[in-house]
Amino acid sequence: MALPGVEGGLETFVGSIDKGPVKKVLTADTAAVYAEPGVLLFVREGKILAQPFDTGRLELTGEPVTLADAPPPSDLDAEPMVF
Repeated sequence: MALPGVEGGLETFVGSIDKGPVKKVLTADTAAVYAEPGVLLFVREGKILAQPFDTGRLELTGEPVTLADAPPPSDLDAEPMVF
């Protein structure tokens, strides 16, 4: 999956490393994460959503389901902590 930032969120793409084109799957406020048994988890408009994902066709199926409110964003960045 590639996650280039664009206005309005992060775009998630899928494809094969070996062949074929990549295909856009969704745009969300966060990176999408794949979870068994075949769903993508992501945040959109302050909600954590799960949406069925067909790994054979590499596309979303069905409608997203709200799981919970998303936690507030962290202010942590990748800078080292000095004590």
